[in-house]
Amino acid sequence: MRLTLPKLTLPGRRLQFGASATIALVAGAALLLSVNYLSARHFRRWDWTSSRLYTLSDKTKQILQDVTRKHEEVKITALLSPTQELYDSVRELLANYSAACPALKVEFLDSAREPTRAAALVKKFGLQSEQELRFVLFESGSRSKQVDVTEFVEYDFSSPAMGGPPRIKAFKGEQAFTGAILSVTQSSQSAVYFMKGHGEAAAQDQGPRGLSHLTDILKSENYRIAEWDSLSGGQVPDDCAALVIAGPRRTLLESEAQAIGAYLERGGRLLALLDPELGRDGTIQPTGLEGMLRDHGVTLDADLVVDHRDPKIIVLGAGPETLVIRDLPSHPVTRNLGGDAAVIFQIARSVTPVSPLPSNLSVQPIARTSPDGWGERDLSTLRTGITKGPNDIAGPVTVALAAEETGEAPKQAGGEKTAGGTQTRTQPTAPPAAQPVANPPKPPKPKARLVVFGDSDFATNSASMRLGNLDLALNAIHWLSEKETLLGIEPRTPEQIVLTLSPSESRNLVLLVLFGLPMAAAVAGLTVWWQRRS
Repeated sequence: MRLTLPKLTLPGRRLQFGASATIALVAGAALLLSVNYLSARHFRRWDWTSSRLYTLSDKTKQILQDVTRKHEEVKITALLSPTQELYDSVRELLANYSAACPALKVEFLDSAREPTRAAALVKKFGLQSEQELRFVLFESGSRSKQVDVTEFVEYDFSSPAMGGPPRIKAFKGEQAFTGAILSVTQSSQSAVYFMKGHGEAAAQDQGPRGLSHLTDILKSENYRIAEWDSLSGGQVPDDCAALVIAGPRRTLLESEAQAIGAYLERGGRLLALLDPELGRDGTIQPTGLEGMLRDHGVTLDADLVVDHRDPKIIVLGAGPETLVIRDLPSHPVTRNLGGDAAVIFQIARSVTPVSPLPSNLSVQPIARTSPDGWGERDLSTLRTGITKGPNDIAGPVTVALAAEETGEAPKQAGGEKTAGGTQTRTQPTAPPAAQPVANPPKPPKPKARLVVFGDSDFATNSASMRLGNLDLALNAIHWLSEKETLLGIEPRTPEQIVLTLSPSESRNLVLLVLFGLPMAAAVAGLTVWWQRRS
């Protein structure tokens, strides 16, 4: 027996369809609300780029957590236009920052659409007003910092030489933005003193031999820049977080070397950029710091480093005394330069660890030539042609190193340190003294740190923007002043896929888009219509 269901009348069908549609809408709305609720409670962002271009490092996340705990609001204003090249990258990176730290308030300002607000911002903070404003401004309380586009992007200019546009080699947005957040949220400043009095490169000089590019970035990172006149007879100031000696052209007095040595004995930090200065007799003149550096594990050699191997020298149009250094051993000073990083030294001398090295010192090379390089000691051959001799320093030659105290200095009987080394004196035997009253333990003495380069030109305005020169100089000061939070954030290499089409391929692509795709849609529509009609 087969049951026959009654057919629904027209009103019944409408009621059934209406009920089904209502249930579907309610279910869809409930599902949508559930998804929104879960996404709000468990918000996550994903970075699908192969180089993890927008993923924040652990150091940045830790800094943002500290900002959140302090309840310090940081306002970030990106003065960028949507048509500018880095707009999307900056927007995506800042979105990750604001997602990780609710205290960050991000706003984008287009100077073309809102010129009045942009001009007021430039006037309020005394910013660099250019025809095309491209920077990101960080504010917190009364402190502010401007980060220009040139500070977080590195271009490869080999393409323009071949007829193409410059290519973005490295995106350093995280490093620049994290440093800016630290600058506006930290109240204390670290003082960096630049020694003067011997023809050194000046901190505020904007000329080719000046260091204004370097010091401008240090100021933006909340450093205080000052000068120390070593000829004044005073000691290095107690608030000096790092002392910079940038290319002295005259020999220091023994009293000046003693003052610097005493500063290091107090746990000071020294960045020495020492060029091979030729004297009137054709030999390299002494700096006056040889003995003091030797006491801290560094030998300053009287030579000129050359390297015939590097092929980039031909492109640069320089001689073998211009060094393109690619061997940058692992150290906090070199860690965030990237695997294929390179720096340029125009004229350099070698610096090597003393032998034997005292047990309380750690000395590591941070820049070396290729194995084909050497340290030329016979400078009489400069005019006739440099050739490697048996007395020269064999490669790879160290042109920069970092030294650090790791413990107490070994006791030396009757010895005292001077600028020229350690001298021995016989002390009279004293009767045993009475046992002093026990005192509370003293806090540990800071450990001295040194970074010594055999060249100063790489940090000057004329060369600091080449390759990794500026990053290397900044990293040295960060390490010396123990601002490791600014180290270890590596630059990212953005994905850049270039599609090159010939004129005929471009014409075919235009025809396909303008005529081919619309005609295909029309044919598909006519086919469906004809099938339904038949």
